Amino acid sequence: MDAYQENPERRIDMVALGYQRFNQEGYVIWPESQHVYRTIDRLIGDTPRPSILEAGAGIGWGAALLRATLVTDCWDRHLAFCSQLYPHLRTARWNIVDHPWCQPYHVVVAVEVLEHVAKQQQAVHHLFESARDRVYLSTPNRRNRSLGQERPANAYHVRELYPSELEAMIVGWPVVLTIRHWATGEKLTPDTD
Repeated sequence: MDAYQENPERRIDMVALGYQRFNQEGYVIWPESQHVYRTIDRLIGDTPRPSILEAGAGIGWGAALLRATLVTDCWDRHLAFCSQLYPHLRTARWNIVDHPWCQPYHVVVAVEVLEHVAKQQQAVHHLFESARDRVYLSTPNRRNRSLGQERPANAYHVRELYPSELEAMIVGWPVVLTIRHWATGEKLTPDTD
């Protein structure tokens, strides 16, 4: 479990928090993340629908929206909850820092995962090695969230990235980096706030 450093998140029952959030606010996943998943779903398209692996899927809401072929997380409790909510989804345990997935998928998706991982470069490398065609990553922009702070403002994040840091992690991979604003979907440059 070396992908995660000790932080308060490890002591929070995210499944219970999901139930509580749904009962109090009417949703299980943050509205911002819902928008990210919907944008990725539009970008993936339907003709024909490719094989999709979601890494760090948590309780599986986004994977269900994407109609993922395989849903992965490193926490057994998240996968059990996902299986109860979405019995049609296939789940498996995967720590993205340890190794690439055992077989490549057309599309690999990791939404709001990297900021929870201590060995981010290694995780990104394994995500790209696990993809045949495309990788979709979404992570908070440190410039907008934790500028000037040593530790991220969100106590559950190990490290948030500047866009240029994420760009540096994918150097050498045959990819085109497209940065989009989470709320509008507008294309941005690495220097855009």
